[in-house]
Amino acid sequence: MNLGDIIAANDSDKVLLTNLAEISYQRVDSIAFSYPELNIVENISPVQQTIVLLPLSPIYPIVFPANYDLPKVTLNYNFDLGINRASASERIDSMKVAKAILSVKVNTNVANLDPSKLKFTVTFQNNKLRKMDGTASVLTIRPSSFNLAEDACILNFVIDMSEGVTSLPLKIDLEAQTGNSPIALEKNSKIDLEFSFKKLDWQVLYGNFDMSTVAATAQEIPVGLTENILNGAFKFSNPQISISAVSNVGMKLGFNLEYFKSSSDISSVYAHFDGKQSLTQNFDKRPFVPGETVDVNFKPFDKNWGETDKLFEIMPTKFEFKATPFSDTTDPVPSFLTPDAQIKVFFKTKIPMQFNAGSFYQYTDTLNAIFEANSKIFNEDVLNKIDTATFIFSIVNNLPIKSTLSFRFLDAMGTALKLTDCTGKKYEIASGQVSLKGKVIPGTSSQKIAIKVSRDELLQLKNFNNLEFKVRVEGADVDSKILFSTSNTLDFKLGLFVKLRVIEHL
Repeated sequence: MNLGDIIAANDSDKVLLTNLAEISYQRVDSIAFSYPELNIVENISPVQQTIVLLPLSPIYPIVFPANYDLPKVTLNYNFDLGINRASASERIDSMKVAKAILSVKVNTNVANLDPSKLKFTVTFQNNKLRKMDGTASVLTIRPSSFNLAEDACILNFVIDMSEGVTSLPLKIDLEAQTGNSPIALEKNSKIDLEFSFKKLDWQVLYGNFDMSTVAATAQEIPVGLTENILNGAFKFSNPQISISAVSNVGMKLGFNLEYFKSSSDISSVYAHFDGKQSLTQNFDKRPFVPGETVDVNFKPFDKNWGETDKLFEIMPTKFEFKATPFSDTTDPVPSFLTPDAQIKVFFKTKIPMQFNAGSFYQYTDTLNAIFEANSKIFNEDVLNKIDTATFIFSIVNNLPIKSTLSFRFLDAMGTALKLTDCTGKKYEIASGQVSLKGKVIPGTSSQKIAIKVSRDELLQLKNFNNLEFKVRVEGADVDSKILFSTSNTLDFKLGLFVKLRVIEHL
């Protein structure tokens, strides 16, 4: 039995890695803490305004001839963006937008008015909405029909909401012509204008943002040891958990780790850091422009920092932790968010195959057809002359721990042959010679086990031709260090020694 071969045969997920001769279990997982999706469009109320075409006139109606320019009408309006409410814990100071689509609908109560002769010019005042080059953004709307929603588009602009601004001042200018027919305007002649944001593809938000809502609940990570570690009880001497994080959030961040624990189906164990269950970890830097990322590495958890040996004593099925990000409120650089803003945390679990006392490993295998069916040993002439028969196990233990061997001869149906000299017995095999570091020193001598077999038992072996063996390996004593490597082997040979009687005929 070569330990490297056993690992290769049982490790279907390829989580047991070898570096030269050393063996370790390794797994990498990740969790992304994403900032809650900000759908700003949902908070923007539609604009519904009525424009009176002839607000001041000594007499009504007034008839305007065909192709006549009607008096220009101007309306001032504060456009509520639905953000920066007084009760809000977060604040947006400015917004960079790639594309906005407005749904515009125009209606009128004026007969014969041609919608194509209307022109609405929407100017965002005080430079609160401007193009990327800094020039004012002006939206021109020319409806093609009445009472039909049509799209208008604004590209590449910035909205300034500094000092807690919640709305944008608009100036709406209406220019209109009578078209091919004269029209009569009454005192209540009007144009109804309605528009709303249908889409707002923001690229960057600058302001003040609350990161504490990002990870308000406990997170879980599967461990997978029970699926990938072989049969046994393992008390790992120094498991290691490396945690790192990458952030593209435009602020200086840190983590408050409230707890980190391992859990099995029946119990949980918490990590401890200098006697405490919690710790704080800060990012040393922050992204200064969108697209940059920064990373941080936690101090690795091990048997001293985190008490990982205790975390793995229960053979956990999962890790659970609760970590809350926080931002440095004293940072003078403005914070920013992008739509993909997140903190991605990576967990690398590495468990060297080094064990504390009390660990054991059990391996079972079956060798089929160990005797040839036409072997001369089963001839009646030979059987009649048998004086004694003995099975000899010759074993070389190049494992760093002692072993216990038991075996059975089975027939094709799995029924065991009861041998008088060994049924139910377990044979102890001393460990290989081990250095102070727990490694096997080459040159271990072989050990022999002799099992006597009667003539009748030997005759039955013709039908009990499969050998099932079970090896249990464990520390030689309570202080033994256990360090496995791929070169560790347990070599054994099974031989049958038969002594025959010489029969003389006188």
